[in-house]
Amino acid sequence: MPAMTGLVMGLAVFLLLPVAQWIDALTTKHKTQIEFADLAPPPPMQIIEEHEEEKMDQKDIEDLKQDTPPPSLDMLEMAFSTNLSGIGTGDFAMPNFNVGEDLENMIFEMKDLDERPRATVQTKPQYPLDLRQAGIGGRVEVEFLVDPTGSVRNVKIISSTNPGFDENVLRAVRTWRFEPGKKNGKKVTVRVRQPIPFSTK
Repeated sequence: MPAMTGLVMGLAVFLLLPVAQWIDALTTKHKTQIEFADLAPPPPMQIIEEHEEEKMDQKDIEDLKQDTPPPSLDMLEMAFSTNLSGIGTGDFAMPNFNVGEDLENMIFEMKDLDERPRATVQTKPQYPLDLRQAGIGGRVEVEFLVDPTGSVRNVKIISSTNPGFDENVLRAVRTWRFEPGKKNGKKVTVRVRQPIPFSTK
């Protein structure tokens, strides 16, 4: 008997629990609320004002576009009234030329001289032995300068029939000496061209 009583009481407790939950659910009202968030309207668009520097640039461009007024008569007179009184009074002077010094520094041609140079020492170039034995003749033309002291400078071969003659010609001409040519009574530098023949006869 006691066991049956405990069993019945246990079943009653288990049955009462769901019934109590069902009654509680009926008595409690659940309300679902939907909340709407009111968003603030976007701020009005702001007009960006130009910076003062940009306004200044625009003004400068407009000023440049304006035509420049023509110069007045007074301005033209001032422009053309250049004072030339200083010329020749010390502010500006013509350069002086010393004719004597210029003659010494110039190089003259033979046709331009009053007196042509005259040879005082003129050693004959040695005939190359191999060309002489072979019976080969020829001709060499040299060019050189005779300076105011009568010395020979800048000797060079202008033409040659055989290169075998050239070295002996250059060596001999460098030893030549002259009475220098003259222009207006002064000794000057003159350019001379001299043909030198080589003959086996």
